[in-house]
Amino acid sequence: MSGSLRLVVGCALLIGCAAPDGQPTASGRQAEAAGAAGPIDPPVGAPTGPIVPAAGEAVMGAAGVGGANPPGATAETAPPATDSPAEVADAELVELTWLGNSVWVLKYRYMEADKVVVLDTNIANPWPDVMEVLGVGHVDYVFCGHGNFDHCDGSDTLIGFFGGQLIAATSNCRSYGLEDRCLSADEHRELVLEDAGLFITTAPVEHSFGSRATGDDPFGYAIRFPNGFTLYYIDTVGPLPPVRDGVVAQMRPFPEGVTLFVSMIAGDAELSAWADIIRPRYYIPQHTPLLDFTPNLATACSNCATRVNLAGIESFSHSDYITTYEATGQTLTPVDKGYREAFRP
Repeated sequence: MSGSLRLVVGCALLIGCAAPDGQPTASGRQAEAAGAAGPIDPPVGAPTGPIVPAAGEAVMGAAGVGGANPPGATAETAPPATDSPAEVADAELVELTWLGNSVWVLKYRYMEADKVVVLDTNIANPWPDVMEVLGVGHVDYVFCGHGNFDHCDGSDTLIGFFGGQLIAATSNCRSYGLEDRCLSADEHRELVLEDAGLFITTAPVEHSFGSRATGDDPFGYAIRFPNGFTLYYIDTVGPLPPVRDGVVAQMRPFPEGVTLFVSMIAGDAELSAWADIIRPRYYIPQHTPLLDFTPNLATACSNCATRVNLAGIESFSHSDYITTYEATGQTLTPVDKGYREAFRP
């Protein structure tokens, strides 16, 4: 199977997309890109034309784990990249809340609708309680960095309550019983999620243990949001040399680098090697404290404030669980939304 598959997904065309009431839609179709011969030059930022597979590439069927494409379907376009000014309307901001460990909830507006993306899912608190505090009533997409319990446990519960699709290795989708809600990172190296305005590239990476043979199948994700904010997310950091070529290929559609790089805490030299490829403007360490596998948001984090020094890159450190930022295409700003106080009245 090709290692550079592309998928274009529209909410009305894919099983499991969140409807306005937060429930999955019934349709199980996806759009198929029109075929073309020859390679494609890397786009600048998100692609602004139809996603057309090169010779030998394919577009997978519904749910991302096989299936047939409907006849006559056509490709859609990804949202164009934009550079937002420092002062922007709420609709042009992405709100990122780090809950603890490697778990994030991202909220933004797109096509006059609220969109929600979750990165990793393992927390001690019930997801309905968490989402009530964050003002979230549905989920569009959930990313699983790798299949260890401290990262993706709870993904089935979260999607069961709030809907959405899981983007993860096929093995991880299967482990959590979410094959019918899965967009496989193994099978799709590029994803255009037109219902949420997202452009994503994926690449297999190494676990911090230094092996993909443990069965947890880690992936790194580069994500462009509609306002131009770009994020590279990896919830574990293993040796770079074995996967370097794949990460370099993954970053070709992001020639200017990304706004934010978040990863498990690691040594400065190791992270600098990653940053040389990803070229972030900002960096935030996660999985801090390192052995804090299942954070309880009702208690204070005693050792969250880990700072990493990367030359030429502005780094933030979390002072406690439930730390929130707002992002434009080029800026990242810590903000206080009062979420932490809601957990600790």
